[in-house]
Amino acid sequence: MLFKNVLKITSALIFAGLLITSCSQKEDDSASTQVKNEEELETVSLDKVPFMQLDKYPVFQNCELLSDNNEIKQCTAKSITEHVTENFDIKSVSEFAEKGTNKIFVRFIIDKTGNIKDVVARAPSEELQQEAVRVIQSIPAMVPGEKDGKKVNVQYSLPINFII
Repeated sequence: MLFKNVLKITSALIFAGLLITSCSQKEDDSASTQVKNEEELETVSLDKVPFMQLDKYPVFQNCELLSDNNEIKQCTAKSITEHVTENFDIKSVSEFAEKGTNKIFVRFIIDKTGNIKDVVARAPSEELQQEAVRVIQSIPAMVPGEKDGKKVNVQYSLPINFII
């Protein structure tokens, strides 16, 4: 019973965090990100495109029948969150977590072939980071995202929140 309650709360927190971060990404205007010429602009913009700047979003397996881009975006985000919720092994890392709410920030790329790569996690312990990376790497391949009619690497960020 307690585990089901923890799972429900964890699911709600992960989904809320996902919605907040996916809807509030801001562009960095610092000088270090400014591009010097058109050729470099093409390389930078198609190397890793933020999720919110895509023309077509990556499509998770169970979202393939949807045709509206916003529905696809929401379905994919929800499916990624559900995958993390169902596969994150809280029991195996609970001894490394803090009492109360724990937050893990994960960043990864959905590459041009739809596979997950370059997973980076920030967490209070190495064990929590490893579990987050393991779960994200287990996400099944998707239909890749597109920008200007070309398949692109897509940056994706996801907070994982759970309560001990």
